[in-house]
Amino acid sequence: MILFPVLYLVFGFVFTAIAAWVYNLEAGWVGGFEYTSITVDSPGH
Repeated sequence: MILFPVLYLVFGFVFTAIAAWVYNLEAGWVGGFEYTSITVDSPGH
């Protein structure tokens, strides 16, 4: 029974690493995401 949490951890790490690698490959081709934020002053300040 103790094996299941360990396997969950290992497979979660491996598949997350694969997904990040695939995203980085794809982002190189299509440009990825661009995020822009602005600061808006509230009227009370």
